[in-house]
Amino acid sequence: MGAGCSTASIAPTGDSIGTFAPWRKLPLRLRPHPRSIRSTIRRSGRSRCRRRPGFPVAAPDPVAIEELADGSVLILDGSASGAPVGDSVTASMVYRYRLGSQLGQPLALSGVVDIADTSANGATRKTLAVIAHDIAFNRDANILHAVDRFGRQSLGFLVAVVPSLSLELQPTYLPMHRYGGRALVAWREQARLPCPTM
Repeated sequence: MGAGCSTASIAPTGDSIGTFAPWRKLPLRLRPHPRSIRSTIRRSGRSRCRRRPGFPVAAPDPVAIEELADGSVLILDGSASGAPVGDSVTASMVYRYRLGSQLGQPLALSGVVDIADTSANGATRKTLAVIAHDIAFNRDANILHAVDRFGRQSLGFLVAVVPSLSLELQPTYLPMHRYGGRALVAWREQARLPCPTM
């Protein structure tokens, strides 16, 4: 895509190719104005944005996309959000693609954590499954942040792509305040708090 373009085309397998346009979820006053796009085309004589056909993805419900440092993308499947509230086994799946080709198998957003308790060693190891609403990738720390579907906290996963994609749950405490279901955005200097327990 040319400079100034802000859409990427993706579509679930079997459907017609659609457009992933993040600004459509923004309040009307924050969206780009259509006349500003048309005036740019008129001034330059042609559009800098060339529409390229998207590619089918295996995710049944693609809800978020993030680019990794190597140029591949991670796509979050939102179909796990239909799981019941008390479900502690179901996790969202993340798919990795490069230039329309799926790389490896999808990975679950889950990991082993130590839960504080009153046992002799003071903690119990437990598998934590995350049903994510949105993801954001921090290139500086190589961390994929996933906000849980209730917006209570964001969980960090250390990303490794060699030899294949792996996600390791990090024991950092990233609370969220008044999330409200908006998009999750990663920035360079993120606030991190030490977390003795999860």
